[in-house]
Amino acid sequence: MVIDAHMHLIEHIATFCAKGEGRPIGEGRVRMATGEEVQMIPPGMGSYGFSAESCVELMDRNGVDLSVLLQSGYYGFQNDYAAEAAGKFPGRFFPVGGLDPYCQEKERILTNLIDNLGIRALKFEMSQTCGIVSYHPDFQIDGPEMRPVFERMDREGMAVAFDVGGPGQTSYQIPQWARVMRRYPRIHFIVCHMLVPKRLGQPGWAEELESLAAENVWFDFAAIPYNNPEEYPYPTSAKLVKQAAGIVGADRLLWGSDAPYVLSYQSYPQLRDYVKEAGIFSVDELAGLFGGNALAAYRIR
Repeated sequence: MVIDAHMHLIEHIATFCAKGEGRPIGEGRVRMATGEEVQMIPPGMGSYGFSAESCVELMDRNGVDLSVLLQSGYYGFQNDYAAEAAGKFPGRFFPVGGLDPYCQEKERILTNLIDNLGIRALKFEMSQTCGIVSYHPDFQIDGPEMRPVFERMDREGMAVAFDVGGPGQTSYQIPQWARVMRRYPRIHFIVCHMLVPKRLGQPGWAEELESLAAENVWFDFAAIPYNNPEEYPYPTSAKLVKQAAGIVGADRLLWGSDAPYVLSYQSYPQLRDYVKEAGIFSVDELAGLFGGNALAAYRIR
């Protein structure tokens, strides 16, 4: 079974981030409140969104059985749509919810996600450019806003994915995350993008990975080639994944594409195959990276 552990569906682009709101203007482009325009969806993959139907077609074309659907303020929360897609295409999608912890009614939102939409995991996009910290600059992941959310998720035995942005951003809260992970042992935590290494030998990266390694923690390696641009088969990215495996264990790594945005820069087959082409993992390890580890991390039944 092949699982893309980092996919995004977009019924309608509803961006809100550091650059304010984004208005979709067609052909996958978005005009931000700053006035600049961004190519958010690759040409030909959707003018105003990236639909479940388009995603299933992409998955079928590339031999992917199931995609984990993550949320981001960059696209706008798509909770209802992700849950609807999972119902429409049984066995093809695992929906992960998203919420702003500053919402006054966040506990009712969480109850709706869990009890009515069947959501069993949440993602917190924290990055200073696209996430919570981009419009709540003082947000702390171990602060009071998150306590009732984590307590409910711990009771329910759920999973939490998170993107902390990169080093130097105020969202890069590694010690705070380490405290949260140890405080809530029943939650499965997934660290997106392996903490966004941008080169081999990046100072502090290996130590930060090691500080987060625990029995209830996994790491996805989505978009590593996007953050380390070079020609396919992306040798630097493959070496970073191998280094991460040496620190946290190959059984703690999950492959993901981060589609659709990154497909303007790399093709889906390239993102799927570069680690396989490197010849650095055994057959059993690859089976985990491309499926089995995601089943365990997200408790996918």
